[in-house]
Amino acid sequence: MAFNNLFLTFEKLENENILVKRKKRGANQKDIYLGIAFYTEHETIGEFEIEIDKEKFLGKKHSLIPEMVKDSKPYSQNMGLVTDPALATKRTIKIMPGEKITFDLIICISDQKDIVLELLEKYKNTNVITKTFELARAKVEAESIYLGLKGTDIEKYQKLLSYTIFNNPLKKLILNILPKRIYSQNNLWKYGISGDLPIILVKVEDLNDMYVVRDILKAHEYFRSKNIKIDLVILNNEENSYDQYVNYEIENAILNKQMEYLKNISGGIFIININQIDKDDIELLEFKSNVIINAKNGDIKTCIDDLEEEYLKEIKNIGLDAKPEYVIQEEISNNQNINISDLKYYNEYGGFSENRIRIYNKAR
Repeated sequence: MAFNNLFLTFEKLENENILVKRKKRGANQKDIYLGIAFYTEHETIGEFEIEIDKEKFLGKKHSLIPEMVKDSKPYSQNMGLVTDPALATKRTIKIMPGEKITFDLIICISDQKDIVLELLEKYKNTNVITKTFELARAKVEAESIYLGLKGTDIEKYQKLLSYTIFNNPLKKLILNILPKRIYSQNNLWKYGISGDLPIILVKVEDLNDMYVVRDILKAHEYFRSKNIKIDLVILNNEENSYDQYVNYEIENAILNKQMEYLKNISGGIFIININQIDKDDIELLEFKSNVIINAKNGDIKTCIDDLEEEYLKEIKNIGLDAKPEYVIQEEISNNQNINISDLKYYNEYGGFSENRIRIYNKAR
């Protein structure tokens, strides 16, 4: 509890608002405030309930439905210290037959308490909330038109983004083929890549692959419009030649998208020639990359679909390997075979006979 008190505090405010404060963890940081309101303009019954104890809320079994919800238990309303903090709110709403109701969960975040409180009160209005969503939708549509994005493009880029900024289960496929050694992040610094931001690595080796580069540049532009910083690394695998056609087309694609200012900056675009990077650094780059797209295998969607298909095949085979057959390797002094079911403390590897001689198994 003393540890949790160093970081999180909960406070129930007026008008049924909840304020969570995360205390700063360094001299140069600021406190972070999270304000929450569970709001509806329809008739409610009883009090607004709060539970901050995660163990009480979920229950000991940790089933799909929290125990307090499943059993309709009243929330404790305790705002003190708990071992495992969380925040659950509950409100009972009266609904007449055939009636349609709306309720909103309002969440506001700022490093200033007054701003959080102001926003909570501002958005406790159905008309304001509706207007805000309409304006947000109009903004997104205007951005999509400006960026030249279709619905299928946004869906594809959001899927790529989810694999980039969240845990990527497909990364295991890459790690399995990389050498098992210690990778040092600072070896990327000489290429201008910090390694602190998520990395998308695109491998290109032919002019026919340039449509993938143009597509990934479009995705990078979309991410930046959402204030999401990602390092885009383009690895030019073109064979060493005087003309360097692929490198020229990559540079030209960046110029056409007016993204030249993003080259070699944090959250920008990095072009690396295969002839100017060590093999160990390539492996390090693959190790650090959140998503790797090999343009020769197809576009973004095709690459992700192929990786997902391969990953699903792999997890389906988990546990399907045939179990090895076992035979008794040791016998007691009178050379009588031991029945496995008679062994004590048997754990599939071995056990003990009645006269305490150790019997163990070995695969054929």
